[in-house]
Amino acid sequence: MLYQTDKKLLTRFLYPAPFSKFYLELDNESPGQIGRFIGLRIVQAYAKNHKEESMLKILAMKPDELFKQSLYKPDKN
Repeated sequence: MLYQTDKKLLTRFLYPAPFSKFYLELDNESPGQIGRFIGLRIVQAYAKNHKEESMLKILAMKPDELFKQSLYKPDKN
């Protein structure tokens, strides 16, 4: 989903809501704004691996480069 351009994904995963809409039975068990949460984790992973970078430089990066260089791997908990 990272490279999708469908604007409906914004409402499903980024905007405030009681849960994220995957259109599955377990939707009401998922947190709202899950896309923001994952985005934050990607930025945190990048910052951890590139301590010398300023936040301004990180925010100016192209999203795909930030993701690749973050080496982000979600926890399997």
